[in-house]
Amino acid sequence: MQLNENIKITVLVTVHNSEKYLKQCLESVCKQSFKEIEVLCIDGGSTDTSPEILKAYQRHDSRIRIINDPNTSYGHKINIGIIQARGDYIGILESDDRMKESMLEQLYYFAQKYDLDYVDANYDTFFEIDGKTFYYEVKKYNTQDCYNKLMNSAYNAYTLKGGATGAIWTGIYKRSFLLHNSIHMFESPGAAYQDTSFRFLVCALAGSCYHLSETLHEYRSDNTESSIKDNSKIFAISMEYDYLKEQLIERKLFSNDILDAYYQWKYQSYYWNTFRLPTDAREQFLKKYRTELSKDIEQGHLIEDSLSKSDYQNTFMLISDPKAFMESIAKHAQDGNLSFQRIFKAVKEIGSKKIVVFGCGIRGKHFLNLYQNYSDQILCLCDNNADLHYKKIMGYTLLPVADSFHQYPDATFVIANSKNHTKMKEQLIGLGVCSENICIF
Repeated sequence: MQLNENIKITVLVTVHNSEKYLKQCLESVCKQSFKEIEVLCIDGGSTDTSPEILKAYQRHDSRIRIINDPNTSYGHKINIGIIQARGDYIGILESDDRMKESMLEQLYYFAQKYDLDYVDANYDTFFEIDGKTFYYEVKKYNTQDCYNKLMNSAYNAYTLKGGATGAIWTGIYKRSFLLHNSIHMFESPGAAYQDTSFRFLVCALAGSCYHLSETLHEYRSDNTESSIKDNSKIFAISMEYDYLKEQLIERKLFSNDILDAYYQWKYQSYYWNTFRLPTDAREQFLKKYRTELSKDIEQGHLIEDSLSKSDYQNTFMLISDPKAFMESIAKHAQDGNLSFQRIFKAVKEIGSKKIVVFGCGIRGKHFLNLYQNYSDQILCLCDNNADLHYKKIMGYTLLPVADSFHQYPDATFVIANSKNHTKMKEQLIGLGVCSENICIF
């Protein structure tokens, strides 16, 4: 495809030894329904076949430009891309992720309609097993009220204090807005957490934005080499928040909304960083965590009454009840480590078998969403709640447990319940279900 000089969007693709998934990534952006784009690939000194893959795609699509830069910093790549971009808007695509075909078209429609500083959407997390791809939706914001409406407030509660996920790749950003406000990434070594200050400043300084409820981006969760899984960068998150604080001071952003959001984001991030670290690294980080938290509480930056219960546990409890705090950390660490492993193991075990899903609560609905592209494998649902028997849930009939076994005696029963799975398994075995035909999700 020939380069269209009327470029509306520049998509920045950050590359560093990305050969495993790079072709899927490039295919997704080159096949966008919106054609007036350029694809700016910034390669940070790859030593695998990534450079050859980029050149091969460039030969077939002149919209691809390649920048070779030995600096491996993710922030450095993005900053170079923003400077050299020729589009009115900037999109960001990591080399193991993918865009849905209509993503840029939908985002640009609203960007143009309202002359937005940025527009974003929800996304799907996905992973691949034995040739099958499984998706589940992630809502970027924790309240439905912020979706599908023009938002003009520069300091709105949804983007700064409403619990937005750190997914800068779900949207596009007006390049002139970024340049005018000198919004760029902190160029710390490596690729850890460098989007934090970027997204905070975008939220704080934007005069207009729009959040689509559609899922338009596909985020890969099965890349074991992702930088977010690198345990060597123990204090990278601290460096990022130090940099962001310097930016707020330099820009004189001292409103209560901004400062409250800063400390809320900081300690939510510190808590998350703590439970993802291995035990020895966790002890090192906790010393810094405790010192900074004590200082910020003493100086009045954090007020207990203004925090939710969960935020209180992530902050004050480290000082007031260290034992309970560490128990909370340990539980989150275990849940976080086991979550994807549990899902992966269950899907692998199920394979192409016919399924009866036992449980229709949060975990059961999560399973149904995961199998939305493979619904032909699901025979029915079952549950012990008599009020739900013979009703339709997400398009499937829910039967009493005994009836489901009598109707589908050879099915694999997937137990989708976190608390009662042991009793539910005993119940199935008591009905005559072979243990080999029982899978815990």
